[in-house]
Amino acid sequence: MKRILTVREILTKEMRSQHYTINSFSKASGINRGVLSATLNSNPPRPISVNQLDRMGETLGKPEGWLYEQFIEESCLQNIKVNWRRVRPLLLRCIQLNQIEFIDQIMNWILEDASYLSQIFELAEQLTTDGQLQAALPLYRSIIQYERNYQSEQLAVSQYRIFQAAAGEMIGQSFKAALVFKPYCANLPEHLMLDALLKLANVYFTVKDWEAVHNCANKLMELSHSIYAREYQHQSATHQLTRVKTSRPLVVYYGQSYLIKFAVAELTQNYQEADDYLPKFSDLSWFEGLDEEGRNEVEKFTMYADINSLNMKLLRGDQTVLPKYKELLVKYPGEVLASVNVILHAANMHGFNVDDILETYHEHIYSFDSINLIARFESVDHNYKDLSIGISRYIDLYYELALYHFNQKLYNKNLESILDILEYVVQNYSYEHVLNSHTLLKKNEGNESRWL
Repeated sequence: MKRILTVREILTKEMRSQHYTINSFSKASGINRGVLSATLNSNPPRPISVNQLDRMGETLGKPEGWLYEQFIEESCLQNIKVNWRRVRPLLLRCIQLNQIEFIDQIMNWILEDASYLSQIFELAEQLTTDGQLQAALPLYRSIIQYERNYQSEQLAVSQYRIFQAAAGEMIGQSFKAALVFKPYCANLPEHLMLDALLKLANVYFTVKDWEAVHNCANKLMELSHSIYAREYQHQSATHQLTRVKTSRPLVVYYGQSYLIKFAVAELTQNYQEADDYLPKFSDLSWFEGLDEEGRNEVEKFTMYADINSLNMKLLRGDQTVLPKYKELLVKYPGEVLASVNVILHAANMHGFNVDDILETYHEHIYSFDSINLIARFESVDHNYKDLSIGISRYIDLYYELALYHFNQKLYNKNLESILDILEYVVQNYSYEHVLNSHTLLKKNEGNESRWL
């Protein structure tokens, strides 16, 4: 059986083939001659760092990651004791090069000793803080695999990070991720729990699970009230409490809890209950601790309340508010998507004509460029921060628009394009809307000959 060469033997062989001596290679690579000699020739040899391996490979004209497989196997299979100071740079380098197989191999080696879970978690959180959540996912998955304490905060945070990464454009994918994560939400630290509850509510909103949305809103309300009371109402003059470092101003979570409850009441046609929630977020200027960002958020809630108060009248059949509604949309163009959806829904419920509204926003509504339209709405101030919410609103808008065309007997090329784009968006973003869309398409089959 042929013996497998070690990393040092491969390096020495390659250096000789390229006619390097220790001196010439030291100068070419920038590695100290004594360090290089001790690494390649001493017995026992000096350990090789991943930085040295990269510099040697680069000097020898090899691709990035050269000899990593042998390097890791020698470390893992020879039962070398883990030295986190040396392993951490290797792990980071494999993450940088997206060498998933090597990462898994290193993690299996490290976590033979579960005491390293905390170091791995700290590294994963640092990557996430630096905007590299996707790169940190293999680390979080390893924590989930090896953590034996079900109540562990590290486990809960790791599950949350996986949920964060999975909650993207595909609504079904986000919902499945939410189901996996939900049991761990209660074990999160408060600052992450606020964001998690808001994100869960958004996911449940897109699949129209109103009970789950309402439950998330209740928990969000309780937690934000509790933090606010602790930080601003119960502190003594001589004792300054440590603030919870939330990613967004605390008033966002406080106001969103009521706004979400309002939305559920509106969409389930509990209009009296919805009316009761409006004052809860219409003026939050009294909220203590507001900085400039917080004051901007308060203004947004006031805007939401102004528009939603008109929604309540419109959904009850009051058409007289439409001129005022149009004025508000000029002021808040980021709310066109959601507002036209409500206007169309009210028109379909009560049978009134809103052709003038559709004509005003004809360029947006009938552009039929789904991806660019979603991106455009997402880039406008005051709009939803969760893309899945925007996509769900977009699908609902085209469903209501198609229904309006049928109800108004507008059998034209616009209707044909509406149905085509609705089918496209549902297939690419949300299979949960297939049934409603199929009903529209069946209704359309009997009217194709009536298109202009």
